[in-house]
Amino acid sequence: MKKSPANCVLAFGAHPDDLELGCGGTLAKLANAGYAVHGVLLTSGDAGSLDISRDKLASIREDEAQKSADVLGLKSLTFLQRADASLEALSDDLLAQTITLIRTLQPEIVFTHHAEDGHLDHQLTAQLVAKSLDVAAGPWMQESEGKPCSPNEIYAYEVWTPIADFQAVVDVTSVMETKLAALRCHASQIKDIQYDDAIEGLNRYRGVMTLNAGKYAEVFHTIKSNGALGDLS
Repeated sequence: MKKSPANCVLAFGAHPDDLELGCGGTLAKLANAGYAVHGVLLTSGDAGSLDISRDKLASIREDEAQKSADVLGLKSLTFLQRADASLEALSDDLLAQTITLIRTLQPEIVFTHHAEDGHLDHQLTAQLVAKSLDVAAGPWMQESEGKPCSPNEIYAYEVWTPIADFQAVVDVTSVMETKLAALRCHASQIKDIQYDDAIEGLNRYRGVMTLNAGKYAEVFHTIKSNGALGDLS
């Protein structure tokens, strides 16, 4: 894949572990290829336990997420610390924050949840990113810093609900162990639900059922593309 030092990737997730589940392999491959990969998490996943208080769990999950980001090779991870399970994605202040991130980082590639994911926070994140990208591209919303930005590539990934109609496929066989190692950093979550086993099975299914995709694959709904993911080897 052709790249320059300025190439930037920005990946949005509703919760810690969403990026790993949906596009962790692809992010690792992009980082390995020399891209500056940045992650943004809207919540700290503070509703993800019946046994741990929200404040304590938020701290635990942010620490887990940072360790995971280091495994994947992310350059930065930003926590917006919105309330988990009660996300108001299109609030003006949150919209201004995400637009500022887009305009400041000037990403060429953006990842987000797919709009038909069964988890409401994932749906709201998809709506937020879509609106933020629309506004960030033009000379609007003076509350946000930076110059207008319109990424060349925008992809939506699958987590809770598999994508029915996908257009982009990335062979993640070479980084599958890295992806699983990153996901297993989220010990507070996989102790109750074996997300690592689930996503390994899904990525294996994608690899088998998408001809010539490799042993493991991640798939994406393409929102905007010039074919860059197709060149990722």
